[in-house]
Amino acid sequence: MSTIYKRIKWGTALACGAGLLFFSCNRDFENKLQFPPDADTSIHQLRNGNKVLYVIVDGGVGAVIENEAQKDDINPNLYALTKNALYTGGSVSDSLTYTPATYADMLTGVDYKKHKVTPAGTDQLAAHPALMTVLKNSNPALRTAAFVRASFIFDHLLAGAGQRQLLGSDAEVQQAAVNEIGKPEATVVVAQYQGLEDAGQQFGYGPRSPQYVAAVKSLDNFIGALRTAVHNRPGYGSENWLIVIASNKGGAYALYPEEDDESPFTDTERNAFVLMANDNFAARYIARPNTLNYQQEGYLIGDATSEVAPNTMGSTTASLGSIESGEAGVFNLGTTGGYTIQLKVNMVDRGSNLPAIFSKSSTAAGNSPNAGWAFVLHSDGRDNWDFRIGGTSSTAPEFELNTWNTFTVRIYDSAAKRWLRTYTNGVPGGRSDITGKSGTTVSPLRLGGVPSYGQGNIGFNAVDVRIYDVALPETYIMANYCSTLVNPGDPYYTDLIGYWPGMGLQTKERSGNIFEDMGPNKKDIVFPATFSWTSFSLGKSSDVCPTIPWNITESVPLPVDIPLFIYSWMGVSDITGLDLDSKSWMPSFANAQ
Repeated sequence: MSTIYKRIKWGTALACGAGLLFFSCNRDFENKLQFPPDADTSIHQLRNGNKVLYVIVDGGVGAVIENEAQKDDINPNLYALTKNALYTGGSVSDSLTYTPATYADMLTGVDYKKHKVTPAGTDQLAAHPALMTVLKNSNPALRTAAFVRASFIFDHLLAGAGQRQLLGSDAEVQQAAVNEIGKPEATVVVAQYQGLEDAGQQFGYGPRSPQYVAAVKSLDNFIGALRTAVHNRPGYGSENWLIVIASNKGGAYALYPEEDDESPFTDTERNAFVLMANDNFAARYIARPNTLNYQQEGYLIGDATSEVAPNTMGSTTASLGSIESGEAGVFNLGTTGGYTIQLKVNMVDRGSNLPAIFSKSSTAAGNSPNAGWAFVLHSDGRDNWDFRIGGTSSTAPEFELNTWNTFTVRIYDSAAKRWLRTYTNGVPGGRSDITGKSGTTVSPLRLGGVPSYGQGNIGFNAVDVRIYDVALPETYIMANYCSTLVNPGDPYYTDLIGYWPGMGLQTKERSGNIFEDMGPNKKDIVFPATFSWTSFSLGKSSDVCPTIPWNITESVPLPVDIPLFIYSWMGVSDITGLDLDSKSWMPSFANAQ
């Protein structure tokens, strides 16, 4: 195949960190491919002769296909494609593994929460046009064809196809697709392969099913016939084919205990394969993140692990973060109602004279008669801490220095009274009657070196700071204190009124450094710009169980991402109204400079 361009930049280079709370790779889609300023765009690079072959593989377990694709002597076509492709065997299909829903994902670019394809019906599918319709609307003269075995695809997802056939075997699909590719005007061809699904249903899925593994060879032969048809086209030398091979989902089979961390990546039924190949691509393999030994990585203000107090929160007033009183009213605790406050701290120095570390209270936050509330350290030879509200306190169990601990406060109403209870690492401490005590002040919310008796003497770091406007059940606190973040879908996620993961960087929008509030109120805790951030990893320990982020699957290409890639390849001019769940992926180019 001849190259029709010399230098290409496709958006920005993809940099996707697999251990962070949020992923930089989930960017808005670049509607057109980007070129250097001196590129000759008169010939419309990457749109001149662009064509697509899209093979949907039913029941293709990603890990198995990836492994078999490395065997050039057995599966030469898959092997050859991986040498010029962006690909992964660690992809993850939709959380709803209902087969029609997975097809809808792959052809609409939105997941089931939008298209609503479920066993109960296809509630919102009409509102999300599929691939062929979008391409046809963009270019009515475009020739599109699809040859499938699934009646759901044929009936619901091919409305815009110029040609479509529902066929009874993979051999018939292969022959029909080969015939279509042989036509000079062929541009977009979709073919569906079901041999792996059939093998999995009959013999079982996964690498320990010899018959299933052997069925990958049949898939390779299927792809080989299509590739040969592409290469035999008379105009192939001036064309630019994108070949997409992707499974709709994997298949259920048992993992060994040491292989299963209950993350989406070890849900074998969701383990998919995604490959996007072109002769001008360089190999770009994207591995699934190591969730078996998952660590959260980010940045802290200071570094508690250094055991040097000046490098931590609380060591100086320069490390004091706050939300000013005019913005902090939502965090007043009042005199009635339930609340839960929780944060993780790594303490290197307890300080002296009852220092406070987190408060919404008056200046001397450690002074019991003050209104409002405060987390106060004991520094008189004891190794525990208090929570104080309106002059009444409750003492929590002891904690150790130089390790991460979780401090939790639960405020609740019961038997016509209001109560306070504290917890260290899920272990209950004291319980106090706080009926009539006010947790409301005009004071700022402060984290770090809170002005108090022991101001400036303590050394600690804090992450995962949460305030709920509900009293979490004690059983939930005991079972989940070690978690390190709150994912959407958590039963109490919507009860958060303040949520500061505390692992971030300076932002351009605001002066200083911030703990960004990921809760609904968006009240960032602002630290002085002079204080530095230090990279760190939060790994598993006796009292910390790093929580896998809900969006960690975005670190690999997903089946739902494919329509967006194809729209870019085909130069679709406007997709803003499609409300896609797809995200953009940038391949590496073999001849890029």
